[in-house]
Amino acid sequence: MSSASANAPSTANARLAAAGLTATTILLLTAGLSMLQPLSTDLYLSTLPGIATYFKRKRRARAIDA
Repeated sequence: MSSASANAPSTANARLAAAGLTATTILLLTAGLSMLQPLSTDLYLSTLPGIATYFKRKRRARAIDA
C-alpha cells in the first residue's frame, strides 16, 4: 500500500476535527439533509392541481392570441 492511501483516512479525520466536526455532527447533518427532500416533495405535491390549472389557462390564452 502506498503512503498516500494509508494516510487518507487520518487526513480526512484531521480535516473534520480541524473544522470542529465530529462523527455525530456529520451523522446529524446527513440525516437532517436527507429529511428535507421528502418534506419538500410533500409540500410541492399539494400544489400540483393549482399549477396544472394555471398552465392550462396560459396555454388557452396563447392559442387565442395566435
